[in-house]
This record gives sequence, structure tokens and C-alpha cells, in this order.
Amino acid sequence: MISVVAILEVNDAAAFEEFESQAIAILKSHGGKLVSAFEVEQSEVGVTEVHCLEFPDAETFENYRNDSKLLALGELRAKAIHSTQIYVSSKHKKY
Repeated sequence: MISVVAILEVNDAAAFEEFESQAIAILKSHGGKLVSAFEVEQSEVGVTEVHCLEFPDAETFENYRNDSKLLALGELRAKAIHSTQIYVSSKHKKY
């Protein structure tokens, strides 16, 4: 299993909600899971939202990212999201 943290700078909340509802359905079709999503701050640009995701493996995550249905949402995504940072790891810690 891999864990993915996505930090999203949202600049259009309505477009973001529309994009996310479709993107999450596509994510689930690839065996992915939205573990958690939360807002951390609001600025002049918009809202910062953090998503914690899980996928069975890196290949499944790449298949999701390259899915033609997800890619077709590119214009909506560009309207909704100003910038994205992604962190991916298969190294899980137990403390």
C-alpha cells in the first residue's frame, strides 16, 4: 500500500467541489481511498485543503493519475485549483 498526501491551494470553491466529486469517483474505481480531507487555512488566494489518500500500490496510483476521465477534467481542475503539492510513500511507520 502507498499513502499519498496532496496539499491543494483552492481558488474556486464551487469548481473544486464539482471537480472533487468526479475525481473521487474515479479514484475509487482504481481501488484508491480518500482517508481524510480537511482545510488548514484561508488566504487571499483561497483555501488550503489537505487530502490523505491510499492506493494499493504505485502503479495503481499512476493509473488513476493517467485515467482519461480524470484527464478530461483538466479544465475544471485548472479553474478550481491554483497549485498542488503531492507526497507519496510506501514507507509506513509504527511508533
